[in-house]
Amino acid sequence: RTATDNPPLYLLGTFLLWVGWYSFNPISNLAIDTYSDAETVARTATTTTLSAASSGCMALIIIYWRTRTWDMLTTCTGILGGLVAITAGCSVVEPWAAIICGVVAAPCVVYGDMLLDYFKIDDPACAFSLHALSGIWGVLFVGLLAREDYMIKVYDKPPSKDIIGLFYGGNGKLLLAQFTAVVVTIAWTCGMMYGFFWLLNKLGMLRVGLAEEAAGLDQAAMGESAMVSKPTDAKVMQRGATTSHSTIGLVTNPSYRVGSINQMPLLQQVIHEDGFNFDKLANMNGSPTGARTPSNPGSRKEYDASTLASTSKLA
Repeated sequence: RTATDNPPLYLLGTFLLWVGWYSFNPISNLAIDTYSDAETVARTATTTTLSAASSGCMALIIIYWRTRTWDMLTTCTGILGGLVAITAGCSVVEPWAAIICGVVAAPCVVYGDMLLDYFKIDDPACAFSLHALSGIWGVLFVGLLAREDYMIKVYDKPPSKDIIGLFYGGNGKLLLAQFTAVVVTIAWTCGMMYGFFWLLNKLGMLRVGLAEEAAGLDQAAMGESAMVSKPTDAKVMQRGATTSHSTIGLVTNPSYRVGSINQMPLLQQVIHEDGFNFDKLANMNGSPTGARTPSNPGSRKEYDASTLASTSKLA
């Protein structure tokens, strides 16, 4: 999984998008001239909120079940997946249905990202799992749980079984229409973009050079670095100290930038002053003992002096 170089900004960006979504979903009504308009806008804001919140919670549950870590980045991605999924039907489904929409959107995001990672497909923005998988689910979701009275109010449709979600007694035509829209959208997008990227590839404009890719396009194209600190290949540790009160788990992998440690002044101070003092590190987390348990003797890895020295100089 691709990590961000600045988790606080990732979190801030997520909430900015969440707030911005209210100008995207409710405001799409364009005006509030009648009580019916006000009801539609309020319902849309409610379903948007519930889908985002439920998807974020579900994503957090999934990632904790898999890794036993409370992963903030996955939670943020889950929130965005819930926002994407509810957009298609935000004005025509009930609040309880929005929760279902978000709960299903979360595994689309989490496992979709894992699928790309398994096939070694680079998608650092999680665009496929967010907009493709969550978006497809959101479009089909309308064909399942759209209410007739909401469809009549919002889209000025005459009463008909054709505009009712399947689970509300519809005849399936709405679901078929939604499925057709998904297929047409995929065919149109893939057809157009394949030709575009094929041409760019033939002209040698699709990929940047290895040096530019390694340095980052922020540095190569803009002349400025977006990173908090310089990237390094050093792994800080795989697991922290297991104590009687808590477990510190700084799980790292080679794709993570250790520069993110720079945003943790207390940990940085421990590293700088004591090398890797696991007792003190555990005490930072509220443990009275800070000792490794005998049942987990391999809770840390040993590193050579040069690696520890280079890591301790991240400040």
